Amino acid sequence: MIAAINHELNNLMQPVRYQVSKLVDLEIDHPVFQRAQALIPERLAAMERMLQGLRDYARPLELRARPLEPRPLLESVLRDFEAEAARDGVALSLAAVPNLPEVQGDGTWLRQVFHNLVRNAIEASWGRPGPEVRLRADAQDGELIVEVSDNGAGVAPELRERIFEPFFSTKEDAGTGLGLPLCRKIVERHGGRIELESAPGAGARFIVRLPAAARRDAAATAAT
Repeated sequence: MIAAINHELNNLMQPVRYQVSKLVDLEIDHPVFQRAQALIPERLAAMERMLQGLRDYARPLELRARPLEPRPLLESVLRDFEAEAARDGVALSLAAVPNLPEVQGDGTWLRQVFHNLVRNAIEASWGRPGPEVRLRADAQDGELIVEVSDNGAGVAPELRERIFEPFFSTKEDAGTGLGLPLCRKIVERHGGRIELESAPGAGARFIVRLPAAARRDAAATAAT
């Protein structure tokens, strides 16, 4: 059903995109036109993000699992945000213990998890004194533990219980409410779990726990 809705909405949006591109070429110097020229592409982009979120959340998670080294994956995610963070004055950092265990996972899907968490953390830090986003990677009891934390406004206790619900968002009209539910879906599909620790005014910390590849191999051997 979601695929059909996506298809129909994209068909409806396509002529709007085309007409907007033609309007831009007119270069009409009128305040109403200038506001519309800025607003329409912005709202179209928001609709496209929502549709992409729906597609990602609804499609089956077909994992192409292989042994993955966590640190290069996390470093690559942070590189994606270097320019944006520098522009907005947000400090990015990664602290990882030596010899992190490999995980058996799909790099594309896991990258999406950490990309989404870092994106949220950067946005939560905007406007705060000394905005920063910190990643920490550790290993404990056969698990890889990755924490993504910020020094933003935090999440109120009454909202923490709903933060992973589909279509629930704390970003008012800027969020689809599908990013974190998708993160949880991906992490759980890898046999892990994701948690949130937060307090109002004290930032938020998302904790991703994934079974190390050696632990999963041992469990599979024991099961046979």
